[in-house]
Amino acid sequence: MLSAQLPADDEAEFGGQMAPALAASPEFRTLACMKKGLLVGALMCAACVGQSANEKFAADVPQRLAKLKPLHMPFHTEGLTKREVAEVRELAHALQLLDDVYWRQIDPEALERYKRLKASGKGDSAEAKYLQINGSRYDLFSDNEPFVGTAPQPPGKNFYQPYGSFNSAKELE
Repeated sequence: MLSAQLPADDEAEFGGQMAPALAASPEFRTLACMKKGLLVGALMCAACVGQSANEKFAADVPQRLAKLKPLHMPFHTEGLTKREVAEVRELAHALQLLDDVYWRQIDPEALERYKRLKASGKGDSAEAKYLQINGSRYDLFSDNEPFVGTAPQPPGKNFYQPYGSFNSAKELE
């Protein structure tokens, strides 16, 4: 998972007041509509299930995290117009919304666990970082083996909820 955090500057603060000409541009309106659509999609896909409190992290999560090299992606505004800077900031925000949708679809329980870790002041722990990198309880670097609990990754990853067989759905008609 890629998480970008862009520094705000005085000229084009992300989420602040935009210049009227920029806000009226078709590109900005398109980005605003995309952002609203992503937010609505995220809310519609949010069927969070309660996390079992007895699921433990694998003991080797710090060693798994140590194998990964941090990648810093600074955002340089030199050579960009105010409008281009604002567009990049809007795109970064849209990516954050997509990341949220991904978490809610793939593993809502991991998202809740991650939020609890952050709320308890353990947001910088190896476990929280590894959850954020993988976007789920399943290790993308080890054939999706679970690093929280022991339950294997469900078929279809949670894109489709287990409501029963196709035949049982026909019986409901």
